[in-house]
Amino acid sequence: GEGGGGGGEEAQTSILEAKAALLFSLHSRRATVGDMLGEAAKCYQWGVSACEAELARESAALQAVDGPALLHAYNKYVAAALTPGVRSTVVTCPAGKGEAIAKEVSSALGCAPLRLL
Repeated sequence: GEGGGGGGEEAQTSILEAKAALLFSLHSRRATVGDMLGEAAKCYQWGVSACEAELARESAALQAVDGPALLHAYNKYVAAALTPGVRSTVVTCPAGKGEAIAKEVSSALGCAPLRLL
């Protein structure tokens, strides 16, 4: 790519295409009455009181993604997992439980405190 700005024209085109596909997918999850009911049920399950506001928030977040943001996310979340000799363990847990579970896992493994992402 061309330094600093998030890549050249081909990279920018790829980012735009990916964003368009994700936005289409996001909005198509609400294409029918049945889809809307399913999304409403998910909102209720996740404690989201305003589904339409959540859709707007997700859309805005996707539209805000650019090359530098992708590079930052890659360096923070992906690069270490692809580095030979570096061990990565992924632990998934319910929202708000990360700190407690990280302490439990660190204690059980007898290792240094886990880094939460």
